[in-house]
Amino acid sequence: MQRRILFTSSIGNILEFYDFALYGFLVPILAPLFFPVSNPIAALISAYGVFALSFMVRPLGGYFFGRIGDLYGRRFALSLTILLMGSSCIGISLLPTYQQIGIIAPSLLILLRLIQGFCIGAEFNCSLTYVSEYFANTKYKGSSTPTSFATAAGLLGWFLAAFSSWAILKNPFFGDSSWRILFFFGGIVAVIGFYIRYYLPETFSPTHQNDEHDSAIKAPFLLVAVFGAYIGVVFYGQFICLNSYLPLVVRVSTSDVNLSTTLGIFSYMIFIVPASLLTNKIGIRKTLIISLWLMLLLSYPLFLLVLSEKLIFMIITCVSMGILLAGFMAPASWIMPNLFPKRSRLRRFSLSYNLGNCLLGGITPALTIYILHTFCIESSLIVYHLFITSLTLISTLLLLKYK
Repeated sequence: MQRRILFTSSIGNILEFYDFALYGFLVPILAPLFFPVSNPIAALISAYGVFALSFMVRPLGGYFFGRIGDLYGRRFALSLTILLMGSSCIGISLLPTYQQIGIIAPSLLILLRLIQGFCIGAEFNCSLTYVSEYFANTKYKGSSTPTSFATAAGLLGWFLAAFSSWAILKNPFFGDSSWRILFFFGGIVAVIGFYIRYYLPETFSPTHQNDEHDSAIKAPFLLVAVFGAYIGVVFYGQFICLNSYLPLVVRVSTSDVNLSTTLGIFSYMIFIVPASLLTNKIGIRKTLIISLWLMLLLSYPLFLLVLSEKLIFMIITCVSMGILLAGFMAPASWIMPNLFPKRSRLRRFSLSYNLGNCLLGGITPALTIYILHTFCIESSLIVYHLFITSLTLISTLLLLKYK
């Protein structure tokens, strides 16, 4: 039963994150189709601006679906988000381009991305909350392994989106409209995922009282917001932005960068569960601090490697970043939902995480490319990355009192 619950709850994660991630990886293809300005850099900034805009509604979606989950159960919230996500993904696959209907095309694209951002605002948080609550009554109580597995499932969705995008960029054989197939397929499968989630057992009723983890932290809302910012900046900066950022700085092909980021996401996905075993052994706080120190020490040398224009060094950089982020995410995936009282857990967790993720994480691609283009600062991405990492380390040292 435990394996079935973990598997069925994770399927939705795979499908929903695949749907959301496709846009980020396909920006090099979508930018000239929906934002055909004379300057290709301006088109990229516009396309990534839509990516950032979808993050602006994530806190609203997180709170909206979080409240539904706190009032009517986690299962209902999970089922509703995946149904809306799949429908909007099908809508994107059917959109005419700017050349066909003019300004209406990017307007509809923005609307559908806002719907996706609204839904994804609760997906990750609700799935972690559901899994942590279900396994709280099993031998895995207090273990970060189930939530790490659920996170890895979401990363599988990102990996599938990255791999599909790389295949399109690498092989012109697929044609100019092949991106539509990827969106349509993701939407159809997500609708099927709705029925799978609908029959999950419920883990929550409004009669629950506060749990024992409330006193584990000072200012839980603030710390989870910082965690959300850090995860967003590292992930979207390293695995989304790099596809467009790096070809502007050095002479590399987009397909080679896409291959490197795909392998980086794969390493993130593979190492997060082993990292959870280390977390269970040495403790949550210690694992978080070690991973952040290593990120601070290694980020700049790895950034220099990625500028070498050699594919092997780009792969080493992305894989290393994936492993370092896995070391942080394994303990964070368990501690974040469990820092809040159960009766209001989902809405507070979703709101705080998404505020940090959207305000500082979602803007990473657009902000760093804008700084690069306007001020010619080639290190804008790594400087922003180091700033957020330092902020997260200081916040963890000062605020987190859990062992």
